[in-house]
Amino acid sequence: MFCAKCGAKIDDNARFCGKCGSPVPASQGGGQAAGGADALSGSGYTSQNGNAPSTTSGGKKPGKVPLAALLILSIAVAACAGFFGYRAAHKENADVQEAEKENAGAEELQPNAEEEGQADIDAEEQTDRKAELTAALESISYYGDKSKCSMTAEQAAAYGQLIADGLAGDFSFRGGYDESCFTITSWNSPFQIFDSDMGEQVEADRFHAMLCDFSGDGVPYLYVYSSTNDTGEQSFEIYGWTGQKAELIFDTDAEKSYRNNFYIYEDENNKYEIRMDYEEYCPPALFYRVQTYAFAEGTIKIICERTEENNFEDELWHVIENGVETVYTSEEYSTLTAGRSQTENHKHTLPYTCFHAMQPSTLQEMMEGLNRYAALLGGESTEQGDVQPANDNSSAENADLAGLLTNISWEDINSGNYDTTRLHFSFDDSTDQAVELDYPSAVEKIEYMDITGDGIEEALVYRYFANTATEYTLIDFFKIEPGMAINISPSVYIKELSNEVWDMELLNEYAKGYTSPTLKVTSYGKEDGVAFEQAVYLLGYKDGSWNVIQE
Repeated sequence: MFCAKCGAKIDDNARFCGKCGSPVPASQGGGQAAGGADALSGSGYTSQNGNAPSTTSGGKKPGKVPLAALLILSIAVAACAGFFGYRAAHKENADVQEAEKENAGAEELQPNAEEEGQADIDAEEQTDRKAELTAALESISYYGDKSKCSMTAEQAAAYGQLIADGLAGDFSFRGGYDESCFTITSWNSPFQIFDSDMGEQVEADRFHAMLCDFSGDGVPYLYVYSSTNDTGEQSFEIYGWTGQKAELIFDTDAEKSYRNNFYIYEDENNKYEIRMDYEEYCPPALFYRVQTYAFAEGTIKIICERTEENNFEDELWHVIENGVETVYTSEEYSTLTAGRSQTENHKHTLPYTCFHAMQPSTLQEMMEGLNRYAALLGGESTEQGDVQPANDNSSAENADLAGLLTNISWEDINSGNYDTTRLHFSFDDSTDQAVELDYPSAVEKIEYMDITGDGIEEALVYRYFANTATEYTLIDFFKIEPGMAINISPSVYIKELSNEVWDMELLNEYAKGYTSPTLKVTSYGKEDGVAFEQAVYLLGYKDGSWNVIQE
């Protein structure tokens, strides 16, 4: 016989399984024969009179079938409970895992949303930055296609520093000027160039500047030139960018003594070139030497050398170009010299303003625009920061100066300097800038006022001067930059004011469109011991320079 529970072999008379302990049903195991009274009572059968079999201690034990059934039922219930408990636990675990997946997915999506938001912000900032860069280029004179400008922050900063040095009179960036030919002390003031061939001084300046994409590759050159330039007289310097630093690549004034003429012109390929002409007349022949330079890679290269000679005997021009001689009639030869009168016959076809029609920037405007452009490319803010006030004997305690100026002192007639007047601008980095002013005078006071309209106050130096005609009040105007004072007095911009002494008075009125109060300047003469007014101008500052409002 075998156990119905575990299947183990058991003895026929056994009442319990020896392996699992389960009771053996009466029908399976030994004991009373089937059909006896005990079998009936063990089955739970009720007699017809309703009395159940006796269960007293004196009676027989109950049958084993109900006990086994109860045991099996208990096991089944437990199994069901375990099964449903397992299902519930499994479902709960599955729900937890699903929730964790959803949370993980949400966490994965969250950084993406943040990245998308950051990308939107970055795109907006790039758009704003591009607009600011465009505005910076629009604020200065730029010849070429601005949309193709690839000027780097380093290039812009180098050009800006070069101008700042020139305004401060530090010309180390170009190896200085030949003092035997130049009287230049600063790009702030006019200077003389000695023409040894003609034996005379020629006046020039460096008041105008342009960025010029002469090579058409998006890398502009810095073109600094004289406000006195015309078709016959050219005075300019050109600086290029080689990827490392700004370098002087062409200077007309170094050749002034050799009667060379210079022309910047646009060739038939829409590229600008420099043509340098040397003219010599040795009767009976007229001789020209022509060199043509092309712009490329931040410098210039000679692309053509030509000699032109007309001996007036055969009325023919003998032209040797790069070693090859060609003979031209006078009419044919005239086409070769078209570049010498570009402003008259040049036909501009490019989609931006012609070089000859460009309006220049002042050096100050160009420097500020370049610095702003460099700051934008470098990721810096171009907003004006807090300005440091000066603390000196000029009563500038509350002056709103742009930079780190700490003191303005002077040497004048009151301190024994009877030859000139010298100002000293001291900055908090221990640098000191000395500025020589015209005429021996006495400094009376220094005031601060926004002249240029940029919200930053300039320094106004009031001086007393007297000559045989009368007494004068002189006013010098200085724009303060970090580590540098720039002279923006009217005589820097208006040639007529640099030739004689002018009495100056700031009026308590502003002309429409001007950022400074009206400045009245008066020159005096003397006749028979009586002083009289020779000329009177009303001046105002706007668009980067002083201008005559009325004369």
